[in-house]
Amino acid sequence: LDSEGKWFRFHHQFQYLLQKQLKQKYVIEDINKLHIEVSDWLVKNEYFEEGFYHALQANNNEIAAGILIDNRSTIMEKGLWDFRDISMKKLPAQIIDKSPELIIIQTWVYYSLLNFQAIVINLEKIEKLSEKMSIDSVKGEVDLFKGIFCYFMANATDGEKLLKNAIKNIPPEFSHNLGEAELWYALSLHANNKENEAIRFLENKINDPSIISAIRLTRLYASLDYIHLLDANLSMAIIPAVKVKEIGCENNYPFAESWGKYTEALVLFNQGEFLKGATSFSELTQKSASLHSRLGADCFAAMMFYHQIKGRHEELEKIIGKFRKYSSNIDNDPSVNMVLHSAQARLALLQGDLEAAIRFMRMADIATDEGLMLWWIEIPRITWCRVLIAEGTDEKINEAIIKLNVLYDDNDKVRNTYQKIGIKLLLAIAYHKLGEKTMAIKNLTSCIEMGSPNDWVFPFIEYSETMQELLPLVLSGNKKHSRYINKLRKALEKN
Repeated sequence: LDSEGKWFRFHHQFQYLLQKQLKQKYVIEDINKLHIEVSDWLVKNEYFEEGFYHALQANNNEIAAGILIDNRSTIMEKGLWDFRDISMKKLPAQIIDKSPELIIIQTWVYYSLLNFQAIVINLEKIEKLSEKMSIDSVKGEVDLFKGIFCYFMANATDGEKLLKNAIKNIPPEFSHNLGEAELWYALSLHANNKENEAIRFLENKINDPSIISAIRLTRLYASLDYIHLLDANLSMAIIPAVKVKEIGCENNYPFAESWGKYTEALVLFNQGEFLKGATSFSELTQKSASLHSRLGADCFAAMMFYHQIKGRHEELEKIIGKFRKYSSNIDNDPSVNMVLHSAQARLALLQGDLEAAIRFMRMADIATDEGLMLWWIEIPRITWCRVLIAEGTDEKINEAIIKLNVLYDDNDKVRNTYQKIGIKLLLAIAYHKLGEKTMAIKNLTSCIEMGSPNDWVFPFIEYSETMQELLPLVLSGNKKHSRYINKLRKALEKN
């Protein structure tokens, strides 16, 4: 700091010279003591990353660990997730594994990657340290992660109970973590067919004047957004999506801002506002280093499909190249590479190249695509069915139908209408290919009934020729959705 209290830095060569003289003039013990003093001052002034660095420079892992433990609520509240993730890589495993607080911090890292296998292992480690589990916040966070795991495994009944306990035990000062518990609690209520209770819970929290934490508010609005998305209620989903984006922007929470922008783009894209949706997806891909890895992958996939739909071949090749680079730079989330190959397989189908589609699909590690489908645009398990249908033999198509019916039932159990629309559409395509006209129209009618209230467009664009043939047949037998079907037909002609 200068005499006016402003930060400045020395030129790196001068900095190197000073450090060299320090080592020549002082013994290592005095240097380490100086690092600890600097670390202490930095942490007291909430420069946690710099304080952590100086503690490590002093070869004092215990003090470095203490910085994370003592300040973990502030670190989460400020959204310092990059620091959180990097710090976990710097500490030795033997330091982490003897502290419930450090294990739970590491679990948040795994949660950001949706790595449930690693989360379960960490929860088991914490259970073995049960004698040290007197900290309510840790107990609450354990229940939080168990509840999220139950939700993703389509066991929302147990999830609801665990998440209710998490809300009870996580202190208000851990506002991010409490907001996350409230988010998943509302989603569990929704999955348990208690949608009105879920929305009432969220709206009461949002309107509670005692809740002033911006980051907690982003989680509450995000949950409201997600519930409307799962219900395929696009017109309602966009309102909280914009709120999440705005609060994230105003408070410098890029993570929240990106999620709000992404879900807003999802709404626009699915309603056929391709340019508006693609503009937001494109802006997000340009900030890909700061995105949730799976969100980033979905944005790249959406841009691939957009350029293909619009016939922009040069832009398509560029975005594929950027997606490949993005995937190669992420070494801790295998789902990104899986989505890359799956999206390329889907793109190849759109281009009429079945051989390439099969090849890309074989490169995607489908085994890692498990759990809930949420609202992702690109789902490898569904694209696998697209490829099976495109292969065209009765055996392959029937295999796809079996898989699609299982996926439909899985999504029905958690009330995910968002994905049910696309699955029903593919079932209609599959039965049409088998020559089973009645079943094709039945499934397409079901798809239209779900998509009509909010004018879903995007899923139908992918199968333009077949839709132009089947939609008039649905219309001739059912005039109820004539406005929507006519809108779809116009969108198919336009795109």
